Amino acid sequence: MSSNDFFENNRVQKRAAFFSGMAERLLGVYPEIGKYTHFTTDSPILLSHCYFLLSDSYKAARLKPESRTDDYKKAAISATAVMIVRPFAALNPDDVSNLEAFLANPIFAMACGNAWASNRDLFSSYPFDYLKRFYNTLHNVEIHAMEEFIQRLRADQPVTDITSVTLNRHDMAALDNWVEKFFMLCNQKR
Repeated sequence: MSSNDFFENNRVQKRAAFFSGMAERLLGVYPEIGKYTHFTTDSPILLSHCYFLLSDSYKAARLKPESRTDDYKKAAISATAVMIVRPFAALNPDDVSNLEAFLANPIFAMACGNAWASNRDLFSSYPFDYLKRFYNTLHNVEIHAMEEFIQRLRADQPVTDITSVTLNRHDMAALDNWVEKFFMLCNQKR
């Protein structure tokens, strides 16, 4: 194994552990989500792979190669990766009238973003109805560069052989929009 392969595997494993830990924390705080959904087994690795596809492409367009991604960008990319992978699957896919099942992935996306972007708990800083607007907009996140990834996920085909994506200007604008949303949520005086 080359040192580059080790680095890649190490960063993917660390980020997968982050997503797995966040799912455990979320289910501890919101056990209702676990009553109506399940966190799919392969989700941590898929989320991590998706995160780095987005992050590496974003960095190539915005930053110098040696730059590190700031926390608001990590928040936006984490939340976007969650909404692409959608790791919480409804136990009864024919009945998505349950709010916990419908909002499980956006709530998880916001929790993952919050872990990077804020030293305060956004869930306790804002009323649920206020945050629900953000959850609903997360349902509509579209990153065109990830279409092949999404199609393969839906077809239950491997995705880890996708090694890079190229974000177009609309994709960049979508990520920039979420960077700004996390920045405003985290810095708004309450």
